[in-house]
Amino acid sequence: QQFWSSGERRQLLDYVDRRASTAIDDRGTAAVVELRDKALAYVLAFTGVRGGEILSDPRDDRRGGLRWKDVDIEDNQITILGKNQRRETAPLPGQTHRPLEQLHRVVAPASEEWPVFVSHHAPSMYRVLPNGFERPEDDEQSLLDHCRALEVVPPALSTNGARNLLKRLCADGEIEVGGDKDYLTLHGARRGVGEKLYRERGAAAAQRTLRHADPKTTSEMYSHIETSENAENVTEVFGDER
Repeated sequence: QQFWSSGERRQLLDYVDRRASTAIDDRGTAAVVELRDKALAYVLAFTGVRGGEILSDPRDDRRGGLRWKDVDIEDNQITILGKNQRRETAPLPGQTHRPLEQLHRVVAPASEEWPVFVSHHAPSMYRVLPNGFERPEDDEQSLLDHCRALEVVPPALSTNGARNLLKRLCADGEIEVGGDKDYLTLHGARRGVGEKLYRERGAAAAQRTLRHADPKTTSEMYSHIETSENAENVTEVFGDER
């Protein structure tokens, strides 16, 4: 199973940083998509959340994506609908704060009900706009601007949309991805967070961050780390025997 390694994570974040900076230099506050993609990459890379907990899922009406009202940067947490179908909090590490703040400034959501990760898929945007809405030929406003003016909540990016986005980012950024997949997956981000915590802070820290109800789930997921560490211990113990 894929997990984002430190090297893969760094490659992706370096790329979305450069891409967002270039877009800001070129278009200023119109660099909404690039800043959304940057914020999403950072949230995935450092929080350990499941994609379905922060993105919309057309198969589940309850999963409409993370909303700005659920983001609490001051207290380092977000409120999500967990796998257990209950509302719960997940950690929001400091690495995610600036990308989210940048995104909030350029999106300027009309209400806290707006999704953090807005879908900019035109057909999806038109579906939430009033029936009969038509853009003037000389219209320079974005569909997001029209959502704001008409007090319409824009659609959230879906899990499938995010998968396609990660594929594009990895291809365009020439990210070197190990394993069977040629792109970094949503769940691979979660496993990567757990892997890093398990190695450096132990099983309990990984379990708390990933919100596994049963510690056995965490241990089974990262049993390869324990096996490797045990092998190193045995090697050390028998170091003077051949």
